[in-house]
Amino acid sequence: MRLFRFVLLIAVALVAAAAGPYRPDASKALARWFNAGRCVQLDELAARHFGAHAKPPPTMKSEFETFQFGSAFNPDAMVTVNKSSLEHRLAYGYDPRAGVALRHQGGEDCCAAYTLRFVGKPPIALPRANLSGVRSGLKLGASAHEVIAMLGEPLILRGCGVARYVYRSSGPGDQLSFTIQNGRIVEIYIEESG
Repeated sequence: MRLFRFVLLIAVALVAAAAGPYRPDASKALARWFNAGRCVQLDELAARHFGAHAKPPPTMKSEFETFQFGSAFNPDAMVTVNKSSLEHRLAYGYDPRAGVALRHQGGEDCCAAYTLRFVGKPPIALPRANLSGVRSGLKLGASAHEVIAMLGEPLILRGCGVARYVYRSSGPGDQLSFTIQNGRIVEIYIEESG
């Protein structure tokens, strides 16, 4: 009987692993980890600035409106913490070698937001994700001067000792922003509306 239980336990674990990592219990812990050190003040400034009657940010002069993930990226290394529907998916990936995490919110092809940022070690074990090739024309660590040279003058929001360079891309609600700290990109955010 013990052997049967052991084999059944192994079979259940293999089926769960094959279905991809899904950790609804980890949602709050991963959100706190990912958002640690982020400037809430900048998020509030952006929300006020981009209200119903606000002028949109400048359009970028180069087209880097989505992430290029690179050939080494494996989407199966993303841990899904909320999959109530495809439109509301929330998943995290972590590259321990680079100290970089990726958060994906929303659908696969429409209405998604991606955030790539430098972070510390996650509070729970996550599968290793190779995020070294993930970029949006510019990689984390690139200089603020490189952002402006490549994309043009941004709308700049400031708070918490950091700046957020915000651009509009070709889509009606598409947005690309870079959080700059000490003259370097520490976070890239892309919002795709359609």
